[in-house]
Amino acid sequence: MADQIVKPEYAPAFSVSAEGKDITRALQQCLAELTLTDYGGATAKADELKITLLSETLPLPTKGARLRVALGFNDHLVDKGWFVVSGVAS
Repeated sequence: MADQIVKPEYAPAFSVSAEGKDITRALQQCLAELTLTDYGGATAKADELKITLLSETLPLPTKGARLRVALGFNDHLVDKGWFVVSGVAS
């Protein structure tokens, strides 16, 4: 029993693909923050996705690239849809 690893009951999880290629593992290595702002259907404002990375070597997506994001806990992810990169800063 003492050797068992105890996992949190609810561990945050995510997946991200760029132009159809799964980049989740690469992001997990250097992710500082992932924020999704969902404005809902009551406004014309588009939802926003912000990903902050701590890496000088990971290639950044180009403007116009499409990212697909899923968020959730443990193995239960909810697809949040496609996001088009409108700006990149390093």
